[in-house]
Amino acid sequence: MHPTFRWLLPVVLAGMATSCWNDFEELSYSSANLKSFSFEKQDTCRGIENIHFFIDQVNGLVFNIDSLPYGSKVDYLVPSLSYYSTNGQVLVDDTLPDVNQDTLDFSSPLKLTNTSADGQYTRSYWVHINIHQVDPDAMVVTQYPASFPTTSAKTRVFPFDNGSYRAYFPTATGLSAYVSTPTISAWSGLTVTGLDAPVDISSLSIMGSNWYVAGVDGSLYVSPDGLAWVQQPSSFSFVTLYGSLNRKYVTDPNPQYLVGLVKDDAGVYYGARSADGVTWEKGKALGIDFPVKEAAHVRGITATKVQFMTVMSGLNAAGNAATSIWSTEDGLNWILVKQSASLPICGLKGNNLVYYGGQLISFGGVRSTGGYEYTILLSKDHGRNWTTAPEKWDFPELSEGLAYGCLLVETQEDSVNEIDRLFFWYFGGENAGQVSGKVWKACEHQMLFLRR
Repeated sequence: MHPTFRWLLPVVLAGMATSCWNDFEELSYSSANLKSFSFEKQDTCRGIENIHFFIDQVNGLVFNIDSLPYGSKVDYLVPSLSYYSTNGQVLVDDTLPDVNQDTLDFSSPLKLTNTSADGQYTRSYWVHINIHQVDPDAMVVTQYPASFPTTSAKTRVFPFDNGSYRAYFPTATGLSAYVSTPTISAWSGLTVTGLDAPVDISSLSIMGSNWYVAGVDGSLYVSPDGLAWVQQPSSFSFVTLYGSLNRKYVTDPNPQYLVGLVKDDAGVYYGARSADGVTWEKGKALGIDFPVKEAAHVRGITATKVQFMTVMSGLNAAGNAATSIWSTEDGLNWILVKQSASLPICGLKGNNLVYYGGQLISFGGVRSTGGYEYTILLSKDHGRNWTTAPEKWDFPELSEGLAYGCLLVETQEDSVNEIDRLFFWYFGGENAGQVSGKVWKACEHQMLFLRR
């Protein structure tokens, strides 16, 4: 045995009882077989000691089911392996290794051939070390056919269980609506009734089985299907709606609330909520820098599974760029998260906010100083601090900042793994001043990997 190949350990010699096999043919097949294959900790390839290698005795293959991280170096490794029986003369790619070599290059499939201790049997194995061939954190973007309706840059899109999507656009008399095919290859118009005045498209919300939308005149409308609308009488003047929040405390008799923003005759703004869309209650007066127009909002969830709503960007009551970020867990009490004129999201109009993997992401928008926001911004601390998203997150086909479209995060539940799959969808919007008829789907490469 060559001293440099100390890892070739003969384990089973003549002491193997023949009763372990059904017949002599199986004994002859197994006596030169590989028993184990692994790696100890090695400086050249971090974490390889934790990788399990599967030995396919039928086809003579050795491979790792869970691929090593993208960019892993496997050209300078010392394996740890054992055979049921060996004479110590193990060939690598049909050649006896150099006596001065103690590492092997696994960057391409490598053939190991072993001969049993008695010299009667020989067995070969191809060793494949699988490495992710794409960067799992890089973004892959798919463009769907350019058939998205271009009625307006401003849009809200809602997914349905049958795989289709419904898109809404503001009109002079309310809303227009379209539904997609499951493949999003075509859109057809739907009839909308009961609206005869402009509405705030960003307020379009669903709670329970009902749809809601706020009129620009302060009115409130309700619909059982998002198409046939009736005005809901109320003493409140509605500015916008943010959507629904589940109850914060289990002692609350109402399972969820519709959350919105209202204004009194003196021009003071309040957070408001309703358990049924009919009876409303308002909270404390909001700060003068609270975003009340062209603002972006998103619902998130805390580590303890409490839902919250976050509102930022846009304009304050004075018509100036809002410089503050606010959040609420009950719709009535709003907490100032941070206020600073240097926040990169300050004053953006038409930007999209989503939560993705626990991070708050701002995408697109029109700057208060003019021009489009191209940079994807993210915050890991609820909006207090913002950084530029990694270059790997760039949407290469979206060369201009987009505003007023609809950015969704689709969650595909994974019943095997703890982490669900997450995908971005972007519908329509405004691109360099032109209404876009495109639909994009994007995700990190790792979301496409086969999972067990």
